[in-house]
Amino acid sequence: MREYILEVRNISKRRGGKVILDNVSFSVRRGEVFVILGPPGSGKTTLLKIIAGLEAQDLGDIVINGEVVNTFPPYMRNVAMVFETLALYTNMTVFENIASPLIAIKKDREYIEKRVREIASLLRIEQILDRRADKLSGGERQRVAIARALAKEADIYLLDEPFLNLDAKIRYALRTEFKKLKSIVGKTIILSTSDPHDALALGDRVLLVIMDA
Repeated sequence: MREYILEVRNISKRRGGKVILDNVSFSVRRGEVFVILGPPGSGKTTLLKIIAGLEAQDLGDIVINGEVVNTFPPYMRNVAMVFETLALYTNMTVFENIASPLIAIKKDREYIEKRVREIASLLRIEQILDRRADKLSGGERQRVAIARALAKEADIYLLDEPFLNLDAKIRYALRTEFKKLKSIVGKTIILSTSDPHDALALGDRVLLVIMDA
């Protein structure tokens, strides 16, 4: 088995004449939590979207499990992403939100029921599965967004600023839970943050992204 599940090779991206990413390279080991640390506007979200296949780079290669996936659509990369905006379906229940990626890939009802309840138990949100997403607190919304990503059994999970806009108490609690979660899940997680405390508390390794003036 290959040591590195992901290799980012010389990725560059421009948008409207502005350099977003300039020759970025790094490798991520299988099963580690790799943190991308940088200020707002430094290209962290763009980099995650390129890895996920949601945006195309101008130059460079994305390699997953030893295969160049530049031309692969998102569903062929086996990557799950939690966006900074969370983007929950507010007219759906928590259960329906978590189940949505499984329904999209046509998993059977029995599997969906088992998987949703398994992930909900892991994140301690079993008691709110019947609640509508628009009735959740900030911390609950964050857990549901992470649960929805984890429901899909992906090779790599991408978390874009997962604790942004949460108050200090909830942020600390979620950091603690996340550390327990990563040992249970045992999957590769790439997390972006602008908070050095998040990076040092959660990451096995940290990539510092510097924004040009």
